[in-house]
Formats: sequence, C-alpha cells, structure tokens
Amino acid sequence: YLALCTANLPEPTIGANSGDDQQSNNYFSPIIYSGDGSQTRTITSTNMDFKPDWVVQKIRTGTTQGAGNWDSTRGFAGANALDWSDTTAEGTWVGASSAGYGFVSGVDDNDVSLNDGTSATTGGFVNTSGRTYVLWNWKAGGEPTATNSAGAGNTPTAGSVKIDGANLGSALAGSIPATKLSANTTAGFSIVTYTGTGTAGTVAHGLGAIPNMYMVKCLDNSASSDHWYVYHAGIASNAEDYEIYLNLTARAYENNNYPWNETKPTNSVFSIKTLQDVNQSSKLYVAYCFHSVEGYSKYGSYIGNGSATDGTFVYLGFRASFIMSKKTSDTGNWEMFDTTRDPINYSGKYLLANSSDQEGDTGTNTAGHIFDILSNGFKLRNTNSDRNSSGGTYIYMAFAEAPFKYAN
Repeated sequence: YLALCTANLPEPTIGANSGDDQQSNNYFSPIIYSGDGSQTRTITSTNMDFKPDWVVQKIRTGTTQGAGNWDSTRGFAGANALDWSDTTAEGTWVGASSAGYGFVSGVDDNDVSLNDGTSATTGGFVNTSGRTYVLWNWKAGGEPTATNSAGAGNTPTAGSVKIDGANLGSALAGSIPATKLSANTTAGFSIVTYTGTGTAGTVAHGLGAIPNMYMVKCLDNSASSDHWYVYHAGIASNAEDYEIYLNLTARAYENNNYPWNETKPTNSVFSIKTLQDVNQSSKLYVAYCFHSVEGYSKYGSYIGNGSATDGTFVYLGFRASFIMSKKTSDTGNWEMFDTTRDPINYSGKYLLANSSDQEGDTGTNTAGHIFDILSNGFKLRNTNSDRNSSGGTYIYMAFAEAPFKYAN
C-alpha cells in the first residue's frame, strides 16, 4: 500500500514530469495585453510554448465586443472571423465587416499577430490604445495544407487531415467527409470543417476517443442566421437529444428536430441531422471537438446548492487555468474565468461568450467573489443564478494550469 498523498498519484499524460513538450502550457495558454493603437502588432508570450491552431480574442475593458475566433483550418485573416456571441456568417464580426474591426492575422511559436483591419492606425477591436484584451490559445494537430477532395471512406488528400502534426495515411471515418481536420489526440482537441449534405450522417473528429463536447457553426449562412450549436455530455444521460446554443442564454432542451440525430458520438465520429445550422446541403461548417484528459481538461456538470459560504465543490483533478460554465436547467450566461486575468483567489472577473459585454468583476470580498480556484477543482462562493442557484444544473469546460499531483 502507498500513503495517501499527491506524490503517489499516477503520473499524468500532461504534467510537470511528462517531458519538456508535455506541460499544460504546451496545449492551452491565455495571453493578456493592453492595446497600443498600432495598425499591426505581434503579441509574444513567454508562457505559451506552442503555435496555436485556435485563437479566441475578447476585449476586457474600454468598449463592447464579441469573442472573435480564428483557426488553422480556416485561416487567420479578417475574412475568417467568427463571433461566439453572433449568428452571422464567417467574415462578419460584431455585426459588420471585420475589415474595419481588426483580426488575428497570423500565429507562430509563442506569438499571435494582430491587424486593425484599416488603413489608419487605430487598433480596431483588437489593439485600441487604452483598452485591455485577452487571447485564449489552443493547440490542435497543426495547420492543414490542402483541402480534402476524396470521398467518404477514402484516404484523404495529402495534407488535408493532420493528426498530431502528421498527415493521415489511411481511410477517414464518417459518411460526410471532412474538408480539413486538425486533431491533437494527447490534448483531446480537434477542429473539423465539412460541407453539409442535407442528409443525416456522421463526421470524423480525429480524437481517437469519444468527445464530451463539441461546438458547430455554419460559415456561410448568407440566407439566414445560424446559431452555435453545442453538444455537451454533461447535460443529460441522453445529451444527444438536447440542444443548447453558445450564443444564447437559453436553457438546454429536448427538441424533435435534434441536431445530433439522437445518436451519441463514437471514438471516431459525431452525428448530425438535416438541421440547417449543422447540415444544410452545400453549406460550409466548422466543429470544435473536445474530450477530457486526466489532469489537463474536463467537461462535466454540477448541481448548485445556493450557498455563498459553502457552495458546491467541483472536482477536476487539476488546478484550473480556464473555466467556462453555463446553467442548463434554466436561462443563464456562458461565463468564462481564467487565472491569467484573475491570478489571486478569490476569482471574480468574468467574461461572457454569449455577449459583447466587457469584463465584469464581482470583487474579491467574500460576499462578491465567484470561485475558489483550488489545487484539484473549484468551489462556488456565490449564489447568483448563473453560477450556483439551489438545485440548478450547470455544465462546464475547464483546462489545467497544473495537474493535482503538482498543483499548489
């Protein structure tokens, strides 16, 4: 028998002694910065030890702005902007052309490049002087260099599917072929683009494990406004029968027009029905897929108890770097917290995925803070309905700063 202490916990896949390229900041890293008003700028981070495949940018102070999204399957340019809080097509951000709002123009090892999108030096929505910002960065499988033209069930076009940085040399799963795919099986994260068929089918996610969560968005919804549809296994045991939207506060609910075709995901594919938001003929889509990795990431649920002094404790198995949560039993915001913006307990600074609002702050007093970020999870310290109403059901996604074995 071994003593009950963290030193005797199993060695995590992603952890302090897992190798130089196997730390949490090799796969996920937030960056905070202050705008300087320049037209072009490169933000370099000493903590981000990778070239990101997915970048989400949000303003913290100074004005209102949605959450801009760029990734390596679609490209880093103004024309590829997506907004978590919006239903509009790719290339439109905060309700207008992203050319005038700024964009992430490129990525490299340890840095993210910005462009204000105008001929004047103003900073746009990405680098305005006097405003502060956050960039959340994830590593997938590397940038695809080609578009897949092979049919379903065939070996994809060389360079179109990147699994852990290498081209897939065997048949790709799914009845609807991915046009591009970038997957990191170690970190449990992938990005997939595909073209809708209008017929229920399956799409490969490349994770090699059953995903706990995925987000799907139509890229060219010129005729309508399409929501960000989210699947999350924590919603219910039959989560595949539910729908919930990243861009809205609406509760999760069962619908007879299920986007996920009433079919659970497998270790190779996720299912989609004929709903226009996820599978309209000839329309283009992107999906971000996740599965839990012990000591690094977790996608789960909890039930609030309504207590500010002894709120619900949620075990993660790591000290969190980032948490996003959403009430599913009723209306509620998608709230986002990270220890880069708010490094000292108690955590009280939040941003909303479903809103263009700037950063909110409940304060660090015991009556106002939201979370205790602990070595192995988080504990609620707030009775707000968005976080901890008695009997309320909530889902979350969380990424690690350090696994429990090595967390302070």
